[in-house]
Amino acid sequence: MPPRTRHPAHAILRTRGISQRTLAADLGYCEQTVSTALSGGPTTAPFRRKVSEYLGLPEGDLFHDAAVEWEAQVLRVINTAPVGARHRAARLAAAFGDAA
Repeated sequence: MPPRTRHPAHAILRTRGISQRTLAADLGYCEQTVSTALSGGPTTAPFRRKVSEYLGLPEGDLFHDAAVEWEAQVLRVINTAPVGARHRAARLAAAFGDAA
């Protein structure tokens, strides 16, 4: 397995003297969400947008296309799922909102 690389935002946060705790608080996320995302975990489009705007950098410079492609694949799967499954997924998404 290849070694994990640091998220581009790590260096930017360090250079600007911003902790992950501060980033999480300023954006309204829990620290664990930010830590997981910046460790290569899954992210949502709203999360990527908020971090990009906060740091004043293009989303593509901070988040790899793999994350965007993964989300696109999930949406393709959901959109081709039976209607009942799409309704359940929509209810779950509404119940949990942008928790990530």
